[in-house]
Amino acid sequence: MDFRKAETNHLQLNPIKQDLIPFLQNIYESFREMSQSKNIQMSFVHDEDFIALHFDEQQLEKVFFNLLANAFKFTPEGGFIQLQVITRTNDVIIKVTDNGRGIAPVY
Repeated sequence: MDFRKAETNHLQLNPIKQDLIPFLQNIYESFREMSQSKNIQMSFVHDEDFIALHFDEQQLEKVFFNLLANAFKFTPEGGFIQLQVITRTNDVIIKVTDNGRGIAPVY
């Protein structure tokens, strides 16, 4: 639904400058119980303790909850999931990796 709104320019974003690390830490922590119940090792790795960015908290929260929920859905018991934040000169890279079955390549 939000993707359709974004495509038709009807999605209202409200970005504010805030620290990305505690924002992601909070989302990461909300999956701790699931990781224990499914015996999935989880980690949150970041190379900076403070990263100030402008973002819409509500919309970005949906994105990362969806990414992590899908990672848990497709990662086998005893597997691993990692949330990683890498900073470059003018970029911030956020990765969610796991050892689940993944998405089939499109040819």
